[in-house]
Amino acid sequence: MSHLVTDISRIKDHHTPNFVESVRVVGTILDYDALNGHITVRSLNTLSGSQETIKLIMDDDLELTDPQLCYVGTTIDVNGLYDGENVRMISVRVVDMDLDKEDIKTLKYISNLQNNPL
Repeated sequence: MSHLVTDISRIKDHHTPNFVESVRVVGTILDYDALNGHITVRSLNTLSGSQETIKLIMDDDLELTDPQLCYVGTTIDVNGLYDGENVRMISVRVVDMDLDKEDIKTLKYISNLQNNPL
């Protein structure tokens, strides 16, 4: 089961040393740095009140074919692994503004976090 990350410091508090956890990050791209191999995002969930950004490390085997990943402001849905320091991306998809049922389900889940925090 993946943990939906809304505040990276919260997951750090609950992380078990020497274990890798599956996480999911839904957020808006603030910076795309191809040279250093990372994307910086801010979580879509503003209910947590956190202004902290999350740096997503690109896996060497991950092929990023969608040019929208280079644009600041693009909303992405990422599955990754958290090792205690970084989130390494396993898969990433751009969340279109034409919301389908899966996108709506994700956004509903995010909005319910206020009542059921991680």
